[in-house]
Amino acid sequence: MYACETPQQHKKYTDMKLLEHEFNEYLEKGKVRKIEGSMSNLYFIQP
Repeated sequence: MYACETPQQHKKYTDMKLLEHEFNEYLEKGKVRKIEGSMSNLYFIQP
């Protein structure tokens, strides 16, 4: 099941602006990093 299938239950995960904001915070804090050499926009969580 995906959050988009039941947006009334998962409002946080269906709000694109909120998701972009949180993702940018993770980037700034170094919690995620783009996979180098990837042809797509793949990221992974730093351990």
